[in-house]
Amino acid sequence: MKSIHLKLPYHIEDSGSIQVRYLIEGEDDNCEKILPLREVLYDEWSVSLEVGDRADAVRYGYEYVRDGRVVRSEWGATPHTLLFNSINERYIMFDRWIDSPAGYYSQTALFNMFGKKIIESDGAGINWYNRSVTITMYILGLESDEIPVLVGDADVLGAWNPDNAPAMHPVGHNMWSVTFDAHGIVSGNIHFKVALRAKKGVRWEEGENRSITLPDFEHATAYGYTFDTLTFDSPNLRLAGTVIPLFSIRTERSWGIGDFGDLKAMVDWLVRTGQNVLQLLPVNDTTVTGGEADSYPYNCVSVFALNPIYTDI
Repeated sequence: MKSIHLKLPYHIEDSGSIQVRYLIEGEDDNCEKILPLREVLYDEWSVSLEVGDRADAVRYGYEYVRDGRVVRSEWGATPHTLLFNSINERYIMFDRWIDSPAGYYSQTALFNMFGKKIIESDGAGINWYNRSVTITMYILGLESDEIPVLVGDADVLGAWNPDNAPAMHPVGHNMWSVTFDAHGIVSGNIHFKVALRAKKGVRWEEGENRSITLPDFEHATAYGYTFDTLTFDSPNLRLAGTVIPLFSIRTERSWGIGDFGDLKAMVDWLVRTGQNVLQLLPVNDTTVTGGEADSYPYNCVSVFALNPIYTDI
């Protein structure tokens, strides 16, 4: 059997509580389960569970419950993943509640067209160390050739030399993780920072050093720490574009009020004039009364249906 101990800091001002929703992979019973957490200290929640030796992984997420109803949950279906191995018998996870990270919009496909870096998972690697520490966090603001590394005072973290520091790898959308062998670390504090390593040089995160206090390591134990979102400053994105209502486009081939087919000619013009963005007033269906009131573009009846008046006949 393997034992898992989950620890979560979370502040609750009312009579609510925290529960974890989890799914164990590799066992015969692949049903989703729920366990309530116990507030062991003020704003410190904890729960323990055991899994069989055949289990491969557990995927889980925390939920805030009030009056028997889930009123808040973490970002994503199962934001936490823990992979098991044949060596570790105890897994102690110091988690953080994961929300949609601030600045996440800048990492979406739109901004990726302008040189930003979208990070997709390459799959979490299995940890084969007898005593290990895993550091996980969201990291935003990476440029296209930058790789985050964990640099710290321990030899296994490069002894503050980013060239020798272990690289982090993506385990989710913009979520990075690194696991290192803690065999040479007995106990006490370790201090570290995240740095971005690239051919052009190294960028360090600002602020004080991060630190964690490691307990006296037990045999066959894995420790995991999740940190809040880290956002690196990146050069301000400068774009040029045009904003128009679609009905202002008039080509010789359309009906004179603009249609969806006219957009191609508009985009071609943007390219010729060196622009990057075309922003439109809403083009959703506003047909309600059949009168003049239906011309108001912000009075849409659906955010999914396009206005048929702009159909390219």
